[in-house]
Formats: sequence, structure tokens, C-alpha cells
Amino acid sequence: MRRVGLYAVAIAAAVLLQSTVVEFLSMAGARPNLPLLLLVALLLRLDVYESLALGFLTGLLSDLTAGTPLGLGSLGYSLVAFVIRVGTRDWVQVNYQRMLLVWAMGAVIFEGLANGILLLGAEVGLAGALFRHIIPCVLYDVGFGMLVLAALPQAWWRRL
Repeated sequence: MRRVGLYAVAIAAAVLLQSTVVEFLSMAGARPNLPLLLLVALLLRLDVYESLALGFLTGLLSDLTAGTPLGLGSLGYSLVAFVIRVGTRDWVQVNYQRMLLVWAMGAVIFEGLANGILLLGAEVGLAGALFRHIIPCVLYDVGFGMLVLAALPQAWWRRL
């Protein structure tokens, strides 16, 4: 349980960084989603219930700091936590190809849900939303996550 509390503090720090510093890292309207990247990386070490709780907390903090409709982030991050954790239940080692797949899956789920709901009343069609919002965000999330993963020593991942 102490580990989950430590992860919650790390998630809160990532949410604060997302709402302040990451705004300056925007490229073509896309920004890396630090809370999503950290959540997905931590999910591989938690059980399903802890993952859902951490996903809900991540979404709630994200909703409170980003000004999005309350509950959208909680739903998105909880869904990501559930799908990733259930789908990767038997993985024990960090593998770069698997992490690429997991981050891509998490980013597609979250960005598709969040952008789909936010763009629901807009004049943007499905192709426009996909190519202008969802795909750039997914590519940025996955690329940024892989850079962070490559920069961290392998021993750090085993201690999680």
C-alpha cells in the first residue's frame, strides 16, 4: 500500500508538470501526456484494483487542473488502467517493444475518448479529428515515452 501512495504522489507531480511546464513543449498542437505515460509505466507493477484507483486519481487530478469536463479524465484514465492491466497481466520484465505497444494502446484509448467527446459538437469530421488531433497526440506520447524509457537505467525499472 505504501508503494501505491508513492505512485500517487508521483502522478500528482506529473499532473502539475503537465499543467505548467508541458505547455511549452507543444509541437503542432500536440503535447506529451506525462500523467498518461507515468500511469502506463506504473501499471505493470500493480494489480487490477490498484490500477483502477490510480487511473481514477490521475483522471480526477487531470480534470481539476486542465479545466476539462469533470469526469472525462477519470473515465479515460480508468479505462486505460483497466485495459492495460488486464491485457498485460502476465508481463514481468520491461521490454522496449512491449512498452511501445502498451503506450500506443493507452494513448489511442485516452486520446480517442477525450478528443472524441471534446470534438463531438465541432465541425470537424472523423478524419479531421483523427489526423489533426488523435494521431499527433498518440505519436508524441509514444515518442516522448520511449525517449524517457531509454534514458532511465534498467535497474530503476526493476525496483518499481
